[in-house]
Amino acid sequence: MKTARALILALILCTVTASFLGGTLAKFSMIEKGINQATVARWGITVSLEGNLFGSRYLDADQTDPNRITEGAEHISVQSVHKANVGTEEEKTLNVVAPGTKGNTVAISLIGTSEVAACVEATVLVQSIYLKSGTYGIMTPCNTVTEKNFSRMLDSLYLDTGTQDVPVYSKLSEDAVFDADATYYTIENQVALSRDYYPVVFASTGFAGNDAVDSLNALAALIAGVVKGTAVLPASPATEGAYIGKSLYEVTSPTLPAGTDFDQLLVGTGQSLEITWEWLIDSGSTDAEKQMLTGADTFLGMLAADHKNAVLVGTNGEVTLLEVDDTCGLVTAEGANGTRTVLASLKTSLEIDLTVAQKD
Repeated sequence: MKTARALILALILCTVTASFLGGTLAKFSMIEKGINQATVARWGITVSLEGNLFGSRYLDADQTDPNRITEGAEHISVQSVHKANVGTEEEKTLNVVAPGTKGNTVAISLIGTSEVAACVEATVLVQSIYLKSGTYGIMTPCNTVTEKNFSRMLDSLYLDTGTQDVPVYSKLSEDAVFDADATYYTIENQVALSRDYYPVVFASTGFAGNDAVDSLNALAALIAGVVKGTAVLPASPATEGAYIGKSLYEVTSPTLPAGTDFDQLLVGTGQSLEITWEWLIDSGSTDAEKQMLTGADTFLGMLAADHKNAVLVGTNGEVTLLEVDDTCGLVTAEGANGTRTVLASLKTSLEIDLTVAQKD
């Protein structure tokens, strides 16, 4: 018997990019979302998605369900001001995430008993927001340098020796002399991140992440493993091609005989696979770690808003300009051999395609 497609459920849960809102708040705007639900009654199998992972408005902290998505227009702590280029005025308002906010629960269900042999195919594509360990900052003109305080400030001063379009910041030598006509720069909003940081933490039924690991990628591997029936290791993000910056999983379940109870395939009898996220404020086990992660939040937001003067700071004080790819959201710095190293991502996305197919 020829294989027949019984169901294709394609979910694009979220794709977000970042921009700065103000203070220590890094705000991220949605560029695409979709929710689909489909039912195959003749096979007795229902696949559904309920909920909306991200929103364009979040409630004040003093409300009943603080920092959660709301459709209302009052008591708002975070509101998207970003607009897409297509769609109705309502559709153009892009979803956002920010420190302190948290997502609604999205529930994915496979329900029913198959009347024919079938298999489940899953494609999961994910990208996380992160900042790799290192020291970062924003090169900022310093207007307080005088001949009198020049020697005292010398160790923290830089000159732009590049062009108007491409700055090149050079640290002053020990024997530099004051130049009244020069524009000096210092590194502001500096953060020394001692570990990799994944601020948007995902969780699901039986799974809890934290901001020290890529919880979204781990969750994707978990979903792929559940469908495949064996453990799947987290995949590395693609370094080129259409999926650059994203981790891809493509798996197929074993053939499931007629009479299979699909209720138990994802989680357990009668249960849905529930996914949510949260961007914690003041995470960290010590005051020093909390301060470090708050600085990382701020830097991510500033990097997204205007990255022309964002730099990676070396151990000797030399700085390397960061470059942001607005298409994929990756942040890179050029190494000594001319290759670029990925240091951060300003986009997050979770895309899931589930296909239930009849088998011979």
